[in-house]
Amino acid sequence: MNEGILMTDPKGGRASKHSIYIDRNSEKPVYTQLAEGLRQQILKGTYRPGEKLPSESMLVEMSKVSPMTVRRAINLLASQGIVTTMRGSGTFVKEVEMGSASFYLQDLKPAQE
Repeated sequence: MNEGILMTDPKGGRASKHSIYIDRNSEKPVYTQLAEGLRQQILKGTYRPGEKLPSESMLVEMSKVSPMTVRRAINLLASQGIVTTMRGSGTFVKEVEMGSASFYLQDLKPAQE
């Protein structure tokens, strides 16, 4: 049987909006599981660009992991360009940046056979 915890909402109830399953028996480190769970919530729109994530202390309480584990998960997401942290303000989902690639429509025409 898999042992693990289901990350709950801040009030202690099981809220699907904030659910992240941490499998304590997994070979994956807990911080990567937490980072992946947060990444999935961002992709699903639970947390939108520019929106603040729960505080580190709230994530500790919600996920039942150590503050260092939460910090490592946040640092992983920051290194991947998914979130940005502002000292004293919190962690925010990064705004989507438009690519700087430019092209001409004529470049998209099919190749001549």
